[in-house]
Amino acid sequence: MLEGRPPGLLTSPGVANPYLTLYGGNRPWVVLGELLNGSLVAAPLNDARGNPKWYAPEIAAAHLLFPNAKHSQLELAHLWSLPPGLPSSGEVDAAARQALGRDVVGYYV
Repeated sequence: MLEGRPPGLLTSPGVANPYLTLYGGNRPWVVLGELLNGSLVAAPLNDARGNPKWYAPEIAAAHLLFPNAKHSQLELAHLWSLPPGLPSSGEVDAAARQALGRDVVGYYV
């Protein structure tokens, strides 16, 4: 689990009234893997209240081991590579990892 700034806008800089990423500001990112160059592959967490999506598995707050965790969904449709060495802010509890891993593989395979 990383806490960090978003990777950037979803549009080119200078576009009038751009559609900004829903993941602006600091937020938790769940690391799903690592690229050959050492960059981390991660997806952001989003509030799970009121907007369920088939491609965003839900994770109970009790399974998110970081301060101020809330019931969340992992936004698999917004996979990003992030620089290595970002500070960790917590982790997904082992009790939820297996099911979450199946959801991730099911989405990308």
